[in-house]
Amino acid sequence: MPAAAAGRFHERPGGDTALTDTDGRLVSMMTLYDKLYRSVEYSELSIKDHLQSLVDEVLANFPKAGSIRVEKQLDDFRLDARVMQSIGIIVNELLTNIMKYAFKGRDAGTISVTATLAGSIARITVADNGAGVPASVNFDNSPGFGLMLVRTLTEQIGGTITMDRTHGTLVTITFKV
Repeated sequence: MPAAAAGRFHERPGGDTALTDTDGRLVSMMTLYDKLYRSVEYSELSIKDHLQSLVDEVLANFPKAGSIRVEKQLDDFRLDARVMQSIGIIVNELLTNIMKYAFKGRDAGTISVTATLAGSIARITVADNGAGVPASVNFDNSPGFGLMLVRTLTEQIGGTITMDRTHGTLVTITFKV
């Protein structure tokens, strides 16, 4: 999906957070379905291709995106379309949280997204060098819906999820392919 098409869903004066978050989830799904539509193989997609464009699309919807450095290290392996949909929504949620909270009061920052495959184990990480998630917030005890959704989707794909707050925030999702 072209960035311009995705952007039209985010033109909201006043910035209603619930609607913006929902728009982000829709952008994630639309990006996936666009990739499926263009794919010769409908059952599996390249995680590298999908995450490469998804990260760019999600971040483009935030005014501070130009001041954020993004590092992507994405192995090229294929995932089932259903798993890819969950991964897309998870990455969207994590990036949205980073852009909303990690760099408050800062002019710049770095986001890192990785996807690796070692044998049959896939690992997706999303990290920032921002303020870090408070210790009181976790995937079971979150003031918003996003982190609980991340946990639920990770469980649905048979994965595990961890959060490291040592240098900013690092979220790691591991699952069997």
